[in-house]
Amino acid sequence: MLKNKKACVNRLIEGFLHKKIEKRYFVDIKCVEKTIYEIKSLFYPSIIKSRFINCFEKTRMKKLYDLIFRQIRACFQCNDIKIVKEKTKSFIYALTEVKTSIEKDLSFFQAQDPAAKSKAEIVLCYPGFHAVLTYRLAHVFVKLQIQLLARVFSESARSITGIDIHPSANIGVPFFIDHGAGVVIGETAQIGSGVKIYHGITLGALSIKNVETLRNVKRHPTLLDGVTVYSNATILGGETVISANTTIKANAFITKSV
Repeated sequence: MLKNKKACVNRLIEGFLHKKIEKRYFVDIKCVEKTIYEIKSLFYPSIIKSRFINCFEKTRMKKLYDLIFRQIRACFQCNDIKIVKEKTKSFIYALTEVKTSIEKDLSFFQAQDPAAKSKAEIVLCYPGFHAVLTYRLAHVFVKLQIQLLARVFSESARSITGIDIHPSANIGVPFFIDHGAGVVIGETAQIGSGVKIYHGITLGALSIKNVETLRNVKRHPTLLDGVTVYSNATILGGETVISANTTIKANAFITKSV
């Protein structure tokens, strides 16, 4: 019996060793984390790096371009390099808009948190800021219809911060997450400008029955401008709307518009 098992294992190994493996690219979460770090360095060179880096330095931009190109190519798994190049360039061009948005987020973080001593502290130490920055990058991939890479970006942020923001959610500028552990923001959530949320918040779906009928349907709530949601509140349902400038108390459970 043991000999037969050994023979089977050996045949399996032999099959793998002699099998012709096609060269291909793979989506790599470590590469994604490196990409996010490089973009952070590009946005905040004097904070992330010990020396000043010109944002237009060709070698750095080339490195960033190559990182993004490889990951986009891995998602498409095709030989149409023209499409991959176009998508990569579109992402690079979108970084200007992302930088404008994240600067407003950064100022909002500093204005809302009395514990924040500097913008450098927020950029380097705040999980909420890292999650928002990563979301804004991932959302660009959603717009470019590269859903897999968008999800890998958001998963990278979740694994580091404990904050789970679906990249397809629509989040206005500025946006503030304090502490952040346990925050969940669903795919079809809509969040206005100047919204503040705290740890343990769930913006979720009211039901997950009949999954197929719920695809591409708004399942998650809407928070209008200026809403504040305190810790451990749960807001559910695609028709649930939280009116502008409303404050939701801690531990609230909401399934209807307020």
